[in-house]
Amino acid sequence: MTPSQDTERELFAVSESGGSDVKMLAEQMSQVRGLPETVLRYTQQFYKRIGDGLTDPTRAAVILGPRVVGHIAIQHRIASGLDSARLPNGVGQRLWSDCIHRAVAARLMACRTKAAHPDLAFTAGLALEWGVGPMLLEHGQHLRWLAQVRNNIGTARLDAEREYYGETHMQAFDKQATEWGLPPWLIAIVHLHKEPVSASTPAETAGLQRICGWADDLGEAINAPAAGPELERVVSSAASLGVHPDDAWRIIKQTLSMTPAIAELLDVDVSAQPTVDDLRARTGDYRSLHGGEWAALVQVENERLRAELDEAHAALARAGREDPITRLPTHRAFLDLADKTVERSGDDSTHSMVVVDIDNFNEINERHGFAIGDRLLATVAARLRGVTAPGNVYGRVGGNAFAIFIPGEARMGQVIAERARACIEGMHMDIGRSRIEVTATVVGVAQKDPTTPETVRDLLTRAFREQKSAVGKIRNRVMWCR
Repeated sequence: MTPSQDTERELFAVSESGGSDVKMLAEQMSQVRGLPETVLRYTQQFYKRIGDGLTDPTRAAVILGPRVVGHIAIQHRIASGLDSARLPNGVGQRLWSDCIHRAVAARLMACRTKAAHPDLAFTAGLALEWGVGPMLLEHGQHLRWLAQVRNNIGTARLDAEREYYGETHMQAFDKQATEWGLPPWLIAIVHLHKEPVSASTPAETAGLQRICGWADDLGEAINAPAAGPELERVVSSAASLGVHPDDAWRIIKQTLSMTPAIAELLDVDVSAQPTVDDLRARTGDYRSLHGGEWAALVQVENERLRAELDEAHAALARAGREDPITRLPTHRAFLDLADKTVERSGDDSTHSMVVVDIDNFNEINERHGFAIGDRLLATVAARLRGVTAPGNVYGRVGGNAFAIFIPGEARMGQVIAERARACIEGMHMDIGRSRIEVTATVVGVAQKDPTTPETVRDLLTRAFREQKSAVGKIRNRVMWCR
């Protein structure tokens, strides 16, 4: 964890405890990139009486106090922690609109009812929908979210998320919030806001839970195809918070009008905002995407899927041609590369094949485990790279066997074979208090008759046959055959 991340966690905790002196607060704030500017913009937006003309973030933090600065630190992390650029154009803008609708509505309702602190309500409201971002980044299917999930309401929305993504946006938020060290109260409210308030819930938590539940209902109603009837329902439900319908409509209108300014505060992009009249006119046949906009999003999604498919194909190709432990060519890839070398050199050249077999490798595996065996293979591979000459082809061709193809005179093959044996003889591996001394038996073969060239596969087969006959008879030696 970096010092900046440690500082963020301290600031997150301050949102609940309020325990930080002014000097420490200013120092902590300065260590988080972009946070001083966010604190200043927040003060200018929500505390206009003291924020107008204010240019010093430290002065703003002193005025707001540690607890509010802690809330702004959480908001700053939420805003900067989602890589919207990885979402197709339009998806990220709509997601941020949804998040900000809930945040602003929660703050305005808190101001109206006095049931929770406005800064607390804004922070909680911003988190309610945010988990959609990491959910989409992990699972994809952005267009399905726009077309089949986002416009759902209540349990139908959560059921659709489970069906298409295997989790809800609240669960996706949990994972990221835990990784960042966001305070437990915030993680809890993201889940509690959809549940009935328990009689044993403390008054402030109950007030925040009701406010966030109402703000989330409003956010879903704004996106509903039948937004008009849904908004009427949300306005009626405001009575449970002691809010008159006229005041509820004013909160909705302010929420929509303030969203672009809050997006600027958080340094994010939002989609074009509807008016209350636009929403009230929707009775069930509304589509949030039309014509060219939908086609553009489909094209972006198709390009993303093509890129993922190309990368998957490339990964499969690499898996078939590169040994994951040694990063050397696989048996098949080794033969292909050696064949190409033969084609370049001409059929009248003489060639050699060297097989390097690590002595007692199975015993090392059984005694010390496969992880040590893999480490040994990777180390041997690195050493063999250092002894081969330009134009040689090398690869891993068996469990503990490496092959080197040497085009040209057989004498060069004999030189490479001895180099390979010597470089491995000098190896050892320390495992706890034990030391493994490593050696290898090297078998080399050369073409018998340059006028009747053997194929690369023939040479390798002959080298394997000679190597098999030498097992148990020689160790740490070079055996050269024609």
